[in-house]
Amino acid sequence: MVVAQPHDVYYHGTKTMASAKSIIKNGLSAGRNYLTPYVSYACMFGSYILAFRGSDLVDAEPDEDTLTRLIHNK
Repeated sequence: MVVAQPHDVYYHGTKTMASAKSIIKNGLSAGRNYLTPYVSYACMFGSYILAFRGSDLVDAEPDEDTLTRLIHNK
């Protein structure tokens, strides 16, 4: 498990307004959801971009893009 940094902002892109409204009202659904610290990545996944504070996230795991960056920056 990786703990999201509380000062960071993470983004989620969704394709429909109905989905965005549901996430705003109910939060992200249980299971895997794609969150990224890069707004440009979130834009690739949807028309509606939602932002989340790192301090609001629990049980976050890095994706393959993040892992690749960590390995190459060592």
